[in-house]
Amino acid sequence: DSEGGRGLRETDVTRRLSALIGQIYDAALDSTRWTEIVSSLAAAFKGSAVLISQDVYNTYTNVSVTAGFEPAFLRAYTEHYYKTNLWMPRLQDAPERSVVVGEELVPQGVYEHSEFYNDFWRPQGLYHGVGCIGSNEGGFITAASIIRPRGEGEYGPSERELLLSIAVHLRRALKIARQLAITNIQKDAALQELDRLGTAALIVDGSARVLFANPLAEDLLRKGEGLRLHEGRLASSHPDSDTRMQALIRQAVMTAAGTGTEGGGAILLPRGMRRPLVAFVSPAPVLGSGVERAGPIALVFVRGSGAVIASFEP
Repeated sequence: DSEGGRGLRETDVTRRLSALIGQIYDAALDSTRWTEIVSSLAAAFKGSAVLISQDVYNTYTNVSVTAGFEPAFLRAYTEHYYKTNLWMPRLQDAPERSVVVGEELVPQGVYEHSEFYNDFWRPQGLYHGVGCIGSNEGGFITAASIIRPRGEGEYGPSERELLLSIAVHLRRALKIARQLAITNIQKDAALQELDRLGTAALIVDGSARVLFANPLAEDLLRKGEGLRLHEGRLASSHPDSDTRMQALIRQAVMTAAGTGTEGGGAILLPRGMRRPLVAFVSPAPVLGSGVERAGPIALVFVRGSGAVIASFEP
């Protein structure tokens, strides 16, 4: 193949693209169908494929759907090697609906001498990496990635063209799936009951990005006292309490993902001269298969520090 490596034949591109697009939109409505997409990508590009959500600063990762990877290596990635991922920090400004190639992110010499390659990819017989960026929200990226053996060669022009087309539809499908997941959350009777009892309820991901807030929580965030939004992420108005809250959220989400053991905890949220609020953080189950962009999540319940009240004003 003139592209380098074996690549995809020109006549295969339209057929594969049509099939994958249909699968992608099916998966937007039925999360169990993402496995078909990832398996199709692995087969089409002669490698192993994964749908992954990860913070570019390597503080959190969620591997939701895979094809061609052994379970032991997946566990090793979520427990350690995501922190050594040389590609991820270079994706901070990667636009949604784009395609990124490993060779263009990290020099070959740096890559081949890294722990990330020698201890993780090399034992699996994998080398070349490419990713379709479905979403990038403040450095929290969801992408479909394919890693293939060195002998298959770099990803050529027609392959990149196909992946770029897939990235466009992947972005749309992820947004549809996420909105459907949030809609289901909003209909949850238990959360509606919390609102009636005067409890603010929020659902956040591993980066503290708010995925859902009931009316009391929305009112609390608008006032910005005790809790506030900072670039879409939940934050405390007080630096010390914010550090503690972020740690509790990360621990709770890791437990929800099956990579941690901490059960969350409680923290006081100062409000100046007013009584502090109390936030309770706990793990929550994965929504669907985790590809609705929610992935493993944490629940944050906020109450006044006194008796049961109907509002948060003293």
